Amino acid sequence: MPSVVTVFLDNEVGFIYEDNALLDKAITAYETAAETASSLHDTLKTTIFNDLAIVSRKVGNFKAAYSYYEKVLELSEKMTPVDLFMKAGALHGLGHLHREVGIYDK
Repeated sequence: MPSVVTVFLDNEVGFIYEDNALLDKAITAYETAAETASSLHDTLKTTIFNDLAIVSRKVGNFKAAYSYYEKVLELSEKMTPVDLFMKAGALHGLGHLHREVGIYDK
């Protein structure tokens, strides 16, 4: 069984890569964290998917970013109580994404 510590460390490695503009490596680290977190608590997964969405948007992979933001919204809605902080963050990120691709009616 994967450990929360392992997921946390993989995610932190992603942050370090992202902060140093090594975005491809950040995506790989976040994806590793997401795979490891698949059987763990949804809160961890929403955080990782949100990080993946942000970095995907930064590298211009808008389709992946959209998919990750949708996952965050889906998971945050299933939580009890609903994780309004993560939901708001994902909606905010989707707003940036829509602006970047020129979709202004959403």
